[in-house]
Amino acid sequence: MTLAAARPLPRVGLRGHFGRRMRKWTAVSTFTLFGLVIVSAYLMPLGYMAATSLKDGAQLSDSAAPLYPAKVATFAWEGQEYPVYSVPTADGVVHRWALVDPRREDATFVDPAHPEQGTIEWQGRWRGLEQAWQPDLNLDNFATVWQQINFGRLLVNQFLIAILSTFRQLMT
Repeated sequence: MTLAAARPLPRVGLRGHFGRRMRKWTAVSTFTLFGLVIVSAYLMPLGYMAATSLKDGAQLSDSAAPLYPAKVATFAWEGQEYPVYSVPTADGVVHRWALVDPRREDATFVDPAHPEQGTIEWQGRWRGLEQAWQPDLNLDNFATVWQQINFGRLLVNQFLIAILSTFRQLMT
């Protein structure tokens, strides 16, 4: 019975100066990525707050609304506004059509891209369709808040509290 001499395992990976540079770059990149994930998680509520400030009341109360500020897509046809839905057809293509006549088991749509072609009969339950949204920034929210809240008085109150608390802290 003989003992075999233990041989070291071969080194796998990059060696030399280039290998050290790659390991250092990987460590720095990993640390930076981790920091970005933490900062993003910390700032996410501010982004949500900014997006919410640009939404209108109807979008805030709709559970199917997107996270970005948007309004329901509509199409004017023959003097009336109709909501636009994403409608799948038998050939597997999803079209954006305006719902003209909703019924229980079928519906009548019109293609906003080609309204001259007339109405399109579709078999299915329209309530299961996804409503189309288009981006819309509602900047009127800021004007409404500015008119309803007395910002001048709030600003004076803030400065008074800051000055008085600083003065009191200096006296103690």
